[in-house]
Amino acid sequence: GISRSQNNITVGLRGFYIDTDDLIKWQPNTMGIWSPINIADTQHYGAEFSFKLDKKIGQHRLAASAEYAYTIAENAETNKQLIYVPKNKGTVGVSHNYSWLSSYVQGIYNGSVFTTTDNTSTVEDSFVANAGITAELFKHGNHKMTLSTQLNNVLNTNYQTIAFRPNPGRNFLIQTTYTF
Repeated sequence: GISRSQNNITVGLRGFYIDTDDLIKWQPNTMGIWSPINIADTQHYGAEFSFKLDKKIGQHRLAASAEYAYTIAENAETNKQLIYVPKNKGTVGVSHNYSWLSSYVQGIYNGSVFTTTDNTSTVEDSFVANAGITAELFKHGNHKMTLSTQLNNVLNTNYQTIAFRPNPGRNFLIQTTYTF
């Protein structure tokens, strides 16, 4: 791979090739129970691209990032894509931090994946957006308390990452963290 940084911007490009003998992969059997399967030989290859911007302006820190991966993961004997390995995957994110308050917005794209070894059934691609805010309530020496709120699946996307197992719709997470 190669990476280049200049003026608070980092861009990276990586390629990979992996040839595996006797890959042990967990996958569902005919009854839907996940169990280990020996796939004689597999090949994984592809490329990954990343972009990061991190800029500080006074007490404000702004950051943006984007990552994309293209992956072929095949059974070398059948030339079929391995199940649950997306060919396309991408994330984007923007965050802002000011003094005691930080926030972020994130988007995650997962390409469609095959759910059967003969590559005839798939789980459709999906895009999910998340957002959150964290406030530092107090800090004294090593003691710190934060309050975080997250809104997951902002767009209320109906999606699955595993066949017949829907993920939750729009949901909230509120947490308080105390460290000492």
